[in-house]
Amino acid sequence: MSNALFCALSRIVPGRAGRARRPRQPFPTRATSRALAEGLEGRVLLAVTTLSNGTGDGSLQVTVDAYGSYGSNATPAGDAVYNPVGPTAGQGSTFESGVFFSGFNNFLTESTFGAPFPVLPGVAFTTTSSSTAVSSFTVSGFAFTLTQTVQPPNLGTTILSQEYVVTNNTGADQTFQLIRHVDGDLFFVGGFGNDFAGVSADGRFVFEFDTASDPTQATAYFGITATGDGTAGGFTI
Repeated sequence: MSNALFCALSRIVPGRAGRARRPRQPFPTRATSRALAEGLEGRVLLAVTTLSNGTGDGSLQVTVDAYGSYGSNATPAGDAVYNPVGPTAGQGSTFESGVFFSGFNNFLTESTFGAPFPVLPGVAFTTTSSSTAVSSFTVSGFAFTLTQTVQPPNLGTTILSQEYVVTNNTGADQTFQLIRHVDGDLFFVGGFGNDFAGVSADGRFVFEFDTASDPTQATAYFGITATGDGTAGGFTI
C-alpha cells in the first residue's frame, strides 16, 4: 500500500484502586503511551477540541470529545481529516468512532451515533495543546483519565494515540470489556463503496483501504490496533 492513512493505537492501563479485570476484547480500543514533546497549556476547554500535527502531506486534523469519540456523525465531535502523500487533497476518513464500555452498556461519547442511546454529558478537558488533550471522567463507578495525541507525521503515516487509564472505584472486583468501534468512510478515490478491509495474521491490526480493485496500489488506508492490560478477543470488519 503506497500511502498510510493513519493508525489509531489503543492502550488500557489499570488504575490502583480496586481490581478491574479486562477480559476478552472483541475490537481494539485505543492508544499507546508516549512522552509528550511539548508542554500542555493549563486551561480548560469545553466538550470538544481539534488536534493536529500540522499541514501538508501526512498531516491529520481530528476533532475529538473528552471521551475519545470522533467522526462526521459523532456530533459535537468531528471528522478525522487526513492529507495523503501526493496531489490528493485532505479529506475526512471516519463516519463515527468510539469505545463501547460494557460496564456502562453503551458508548463513551457525547454523540448518539445516530441511535437512541442516552448520551453522556459534556466534559471539560483538563489540559490541551495543539496536538494533545487530557480529560478525566467517571462512568458507572470507574474513573477514566484519557490522553489523546496526534503524533508527528512519519513517512506519510500519522498515528492518533488515545490512552485510557481506568481505575475501579466500585468497591468490588469487576470484569469488563472495552470495544473500539470504527466506521471508516474513505473518499480519496470514488466513494465508500470501493472501500475494503483486512486484518493482520495475528489478529491485532485491523485496517480499511481505499481503491480495493488493486490492494497493492491502495491510495490510503486506516488501521487500528491496541495494547495494554487484558486480552484481545477478536475483531469485526
